[in-house]
Amino acid sequence: LAECSRLMEQDALRSVVPLLYLQQTLERLQALEQVAVAEALAAGGQDGLSVAQCLADVLSSLGLTLTLAAESVATAATHAGQYAQVALQQLEHKLRVLLPLVQPSDSTDAVVDSATFAAALKQFRPEDVVARGDFASFWQAHFPRQLRVGTQEFFCALRASRDMKLSTWQELLPWLRFGRSESADVSGSNEL
Repeated sequence: LAECSRLMEQDALRSVVPLLYLQQTLERLQALEQVAVAEALAAGGQDGLSVAQCLADVLSSLGLTLTLAAESVATAATHAGQYAQVALQQLEHKLRVLLPLVQPSDSTDAVVDSATFAAALKQFRPEDVVARGDFASFWQAHFPRQLRVGTQEFFCALRASRDMKLSTWQELLPWLRFGRSESADVSGSNEL
């Protein structure tokens, strides 16, 4: 979070890529009491861990995209800067979707706890984290309001909607489980 803010302070970047929308969202996130957020997410069990992982992924992607945008400005690579701006808008969208889970009120000084996290989670639509497109539609159609699904359930939905063969699934599974154990198979109950 601090690295993202530092990258956004570069004048050259600010002169080419509009960052006000993103800056405001990051300021709201930075204003939160991080220990209280971590405790509330930890108390949220698997749902809290999923939200924490998603938040960490978005912030990591944001740092990489800001670095790409800064480098494209420095090298005058305008197309890369345009792609970075689109990616930054999508990442900011994801942060705005996740923010109510860790700051459930409009007040910037609100402290989230396990009860307010649980209440916010009931209103949360996980498919909104996926900015747009086929995957968002797929998730909403097959797994509305679910943060996670089992590998078998995901496979069945893919197979029904895309007529996916088992061999294709076996090739796709390691990619879907990137950074996690690859011991799950189609009949396993491991979650994605």
